[in-house]
Order: sequence, then C-alpha cells, then structure tokens
Amino acid sequence: MRRRFYSFSAIILVLLVLLSGCGQQATPQPAPQPAPTMAPPVSATTAAPAPTRTSAPAPAPVRPTAQPAPTQAVNTAAAFYKGKTIEYTVGHSPGGGQDSWARMLTPFWGKHLGANMVVRNISGASGKVLFTQIRNRNDGLTVWQVITRSPVLEQAFDPSSVRYDLSKFNYIGVITVQPQILVVGKGSGITKAEDIANMGRVKFALDTPNSGKAMRIRCLSLVLGKEIELITGYAGTSNELLAAVRGEVDGAPPPAAAAMALIESGDIIPIVALEKKRIPSLPDLPTIYEIGNQSPENVAIINLALSTENGRPVGTTPGVPKDRLDFLKKTFKEALQEPELIKMAEKFGEPINYTSGEELEKFVKDLLLMSEDKKAALKSLLGVE
Repeated sequence: MRRRFYSFSAIILVLLVLLSGCGQQATPQPAPQPAPTMAPPVSATTAAPAPTRTSAPAPAPVRPTAQPAPTQAVNTAAAFYKGKTIEYTVGHSPGGGQDSWARMLTPFWGKHLGANMVVRNISGASGKVLFTQIRNRNDGLTVWQVITRSPVLEQAFDPSSVRYDLSKFNYIGVITVQPQILVVGKGSGITKAEDIANMGRVKFALDTPNSGKAMRIRCLSLVLGKEIELITGYAGTSNELLAAVRGEVDGAPPPAAAAMALIESGDIIPIVALEKKRIPSLPDLPTIYEIGNQSPENVAIINLALSTENGRPVGTTPGVPKDRLDFLKKTFKEALQEPELIKMAEKFGEPINYTSGEELEKFVKDLLLMSEDKKAALKSLLGVE
C-alpha cells in the first residue's frame, strides 16, 4: 500500500513539471519609446518652410536644442532687478534719433529685466557731461546711450581734460549702425558732389565744429580739394536739414534714415555716402571712396574717420557686479529680438543691427590706444588744435 502511494505521488509530480513546461510562452514587450518632442518654434524673424509632398519617408522630427537651466548668477541678478527702477540716461536732446530709440527700447528691455526703465536726457558737450555725471554709480541701475566718438577722442587726445575713464565703463551692445550721408538743398545749385569743387562759397550746417558730423564734411573737402564752410550751432539733425531746405546753408550731414522723407519729397538731394559700400536704400549714391582725389593718404584718413562711427551704443557704469552686467547684456539682446520692436525699428527707418558689448568695448579701447600719428590725423579732421 505504501509503495502504491509513493508511485502515485511521483506520477503526479512528473505531470505537474510537464504541464508547467508546456504553458504558453510570454510575448516579449517592445522597448519603451521616448515621448514625442515638439518641433522647435519658428523664429520671430525667420518664416517656417512650406510643407512639400514627397514619396520619401518623412524625416525624423528635429529636436530643439536643450536650453541650459538658469545659473545661480542669473537667478540672483534677476532677483536684484525685479521691481527696481533703472535710469536710462541719453546724452542727447529729446526728440533726436538717440532719444527716440531709448523710448522705443525701454518698455521691451524693462519687461525682460523685470524692472521699470525711466529715460532721462543729460545732454551737453557731445556726451561728456553724461559720462562725468554717472561715472561713480556702480550698482547697475544706470545705463547710458550716447554717441561715444567725442568723449572717447577727448580722453585719447588729452586725458587730463576729462573727469571720466571710458576704459573702466561697461559696454552692453549696439542697437544699430546707421549709414551716414551728405545732402544739399534743392536750391543750392548742387546736384552731385563734384559740383562743389567748382563753386564759390559753400556752407554746411552742423552742431559743433569738433563733432563727427564736422569730420564727415572735412572728408568731402579733403577729396574734392575744396574748403567747405562749417556753420555751427544747429541743435540736432532736424534743424540742420531744415536749414538746408530753407536755403540758410547749402547742405547738411544727416544719417540716411533721418533724411529719407526729404529726399523722397525732393526738398534735399543726397550727394555722397560716408560709407565703404553703397547704401541699399540709395543704391545710386556714390561713396566717399568713389569721388575726387583718392590718393593712398586720403584713403587712409577716410578709413580712420569712418572707424570712429559706432551707431547707437548702450552701456552701463564702472564697477557693476559681473552677474548684473551679464544679465543686462542677456536681456538687452532678448529685447532686440521682440517682433513688435523689430517692426517699430523698420517703420522708424533704422532696422536693428545688433553688435555685442564685447565688440563695442574693443572699439572704444582701440581708439583710446591709437598711435600718435592717428591722433594727429583725427585732430586735423575734427579741427582740434
């Protein structure tokens, strides 16, 4: 009886093993697939390509480049600026191009900073008054916008005559660089630059005798071999152009954008572009390199004069902590990419043409460190003793 029990148990055990081996095999599961990614957003300035029909397999979606997480320095700077008021100082009178740009830019830049930006005009001595007043601020709550040529050259020519040191200021970037031209009134009797060489007294309106505008007029005088009289004291480009339209003077030295309406109306005539290449908006206008006496000496002087042009530069004061300076640069660049501001700039006639703060700083320091020969040539162009 016991032997039968053991035999029966063994048979049951063998049957259980066979049944478990003959069970249905598990179906392998597919490897987990990554979650689908969204295509990168279309740039504010670049249209997305239209879809095309093709028999080829659709390409895999392009994954957006991973953006680095904000650093602690960025977070710290953002926290500092949140809710603060920043004084945006402009070294020129209200109503001009620099002032207009400041008032267009500040709402967008303030949004990216998380701060309120207030424009304040500190005009006088072509920017030297502004730099003197703000030179000791170092908290990052003051930014400036001013044509830096005159203050830089003043320091380069005679450091003891200024109370600021532009090598210690901080540079955020350039909004745009505008082509410079010379124009004449329609009643001047001048239709092209070469006409000036055969005329008697020729007068151009400008602000001060030592400005960049004066430098541009002297470049024209140099290549034509003809003295052009500088009538100074006009406050800003609009007044200089109005003087040419009225016939008080023969011509004026405006940025191209500021003169386009009067050129289109026929009240003024462009005669030369102070640029190395022709201007797209005025393709038939010759450059300063295409007229008159182009001796190697004259070309070298013109090159030097044009090297002092830097458009609409923006910076801040000395001693600003690095995290705040980096945040100002970052948000400045972001603000210039705002679609609404881009449209406003194009309507204003000055499309955005960003230059970095590092390039602007190099521009300033190169002028401060130029050779004595270059200083002498620039002094002659500027009429500086």
